[in-house]
Amino acid sequence: MTEDSREFSYGEYVRVGGDLFCVAGYDYENETVELVPASALDLHRRDGFVMNCGKVFPVDAVTPLAPKAVQKSVVRELFLLQSAPWELAERGLYPFGEQSESYTFTDDDVLLLIDNLQNTESELAVDAWRDLFPNYVKTAEAFLYSETPGFSPSFLWRIVWDTLGWITVGFDDVSFLIEVKEDYLKSRGQPLQETVVPEFYKSDLLVDLKNYAKRRPVTEEIREFYERLLEELYLKGETEDVVRYAYAYYGGNGIVPCDWKKSEEALLKLFDIDAEPPSGDEYAANTLGYLYYSNRLGSPDYEKAFKCFSYGARHGVPESIYKLSDMCRKGHGTEKDPEAAWKLLIGLYSRYEKGNQDNLFYGKHADVALRIGYCYRDGIGVEQDLGKAYEFFKEAEEAIQLRLKEKPLFGDAYVAQNIQRALESLKDVSRDADSSQK
Repeated sequence: MTEDSREFSYGEYVRVGGDLFCVAGYDYENETVELVPASALDLHRRDGFVMNCGKVFPVDAVTPLAPKAVQKSVVRELFLLQSAPWELAERGLYPFGEQSESYTFTDDDVLLLIDNLQNTESELAVDAWRDLFPNYVKTAEAFLYSETPGFSPSFLWRIVWDTLGWITVGFDDVSFLIEVKEDYLKSRGQPLQETVVPEFYKSDLLVDLKNYAKRRPVTEEIREFYERLLEELYLKGETEDVVRYAYAYYGGNGIVPCDWKKSEEALLKLFDIDAEPPSGDEYAANTLGYLYYSNRLGSPDYEKAFKCFSYGARHGVPESIYKLSDMCRKGHGTEKDPEAAWKLLIGLYSRYEKGNQDNLFYGKHADVALRIGYCYRDGIGVEQDLGKAYEFFKEAEEAIQLRLKEKPLFGDAYVAQNIQRALESLKDVSRDADSSQK
């Protein structure tokens, strides 16, 4: 190729003589361009090619179209799919230049776009639509990331935007957008509780509402709406929906209040504690273990807690391993077994070195180090060594401070208090350690 040779982009509009074409291919070595006549662009494209209508021309015979500065009404035509890009090119109005006016759409425009999309036969039109952003159409961050909860204009737009990001016209059914439009029209201007939400977007809306709650006060209306969606999905019984429901009520999530009974009910759908042997999700078993070990459901049920933690421990859940150690150390739900308590802890700790950045363990380092400290302090399963106990308590203190800063977990304030109490119990060892460093 010569230095002044230009490159052509797939889908670019050009002219040969007075005829309009679209670039379908470019041969660098032979300096030729495969072009598709504009009159053929309404044909369906398969695998990136318009079938049986490409023509090859030398590069020198091809004239690129100069970008045009156009008014926003023209940009709107293409946004609404009222005109295809080759139709605008024939009128001398495409491609758009940098000085073109920006167009700001409304929710009514998005509804009209849904109608027009049903009748669009060429993927090339949708490709050009995608190319509009972000230069010529103002998506308006306030529109895309609205602070308004519910089936808002921003939510309508996100559904359409996501859909147009993946569809292949002629091969993908987009008729579901008509239902989306109908649901939106039923909801527009209605109270939040009367909002009709498309079934396939309820999960995303729950995420939106949770993020909204991090930035704005949660009204009773928002809470009731969130609970309604949460319940509707939970009753469908899909695993991800049951998990969301269980952990929303496990301590509360900023929108719904804590409800340990509701959490237990959902978790028992994920882990069958009454089966022989118990079966299901190990993390659900671990969480149930905490419910039964504490007095959150009224009074501790150590037998059930032992079953749950045993199952979680067998499947490698770190929390289950050290909670099972607690039960062996204290004789809760089983015979006291100090050696087993020690082996469970040291086995877990030895899988990782101090400071290992593996998130699964580093997040639990404080809990494990604290318990190893207890064992050294009280001689549980290992010879008593107050110096080592103090070292492990200090490790636990360092780890909990990191966790509180980077990724706080439910109950961390209680863990931090326990670590401080443990350090207080070894004040004399602490003074001796400080003296040896001077």
